Amino acid sequence: MANLLKHYWEADPQWTAFVGRMTATAATLRQTRAAHLVAPKLRAKARYMSVATFVRFGRLVAAKLRAATPDPEVVTHYGWVAAYADALTVWHEQHALVQATLRIVRVEGLFARTPTLVDDEWARLTLSDHPTTVRLRNRLRAYVDRWSRAAHPGERLIGSTEILESAFGLQKRLSRDQAASGFTGLSLGVGAMIGTATPEQTLADMDRVPEKVVQNWTQRMFGPTVQWLRRQFARTDTPPEQTVPNPG
Repeated sequence: MANLLKHYWEADPQWTAFVGRMTATAATLRQTRAAHLVAPKLRAKARYMSVATFVRFGRLVAAKLRAATPDPEVVTHYGWVAAYADALTVWHEQHALVQATLRIVRVEGLFARTPTLVDDEWARLTLSDHPTTVRLRNRLRAYVDRWSRAAHPGERLIGSTEILESAFGLQKRLSRDQAASGFTGLSLGVGAMIGTATPEQTLADMDRVPEKVVQNWTQRMFGPTVQWLRRQFARTDTPPEQTVPNPG
């Protein structure tokens, strides 16, 4: 979604000019008595994931300029922003459209009802018929529709790496002091963290799969762990010849 904003905004001459004027104004205000008027810095990397405060500041300045008695300092340094008032409204609505979609996908995932949930979220927004807004909305809807249809009945596809990172965090907590050993058989615990399963289903699965099957699968898929190799290295006696499991 950040890439979509980048695609449309960097092709907009007004956006390029606005960012340039804001950067130039900030350079003149730093280390002066008007330093409190410096705009939030737009990061060089991943800037389209952090444009909210930048656009919000522009809209705030535009509102200050429309006041009955605008602040003279604001007029002096930011009087030029009035020419971008309409563009700021459009950029704000486009960013709000992206954020509304993101809220649904990152929390609910992608499944049969995601398009409906997105429509409900979009209904709370005030959107114009600006051509770029329409194109952005169509691109977002196409993405949601495509991947929602890809989910099997009763399945939800993860729509954000935050969910995966959370699962890895739970795995590390489950592994405790074994977390430094790399992937081990405890990685199978991830399957129990994602999705829903009753205690009865979990117990039935554990009864159905013999421990020897799990051990053989672990040796075949992971091979020796970092901790196992470290123990072999630290041995002071001459260990018997051992066969290292094939990690392939």
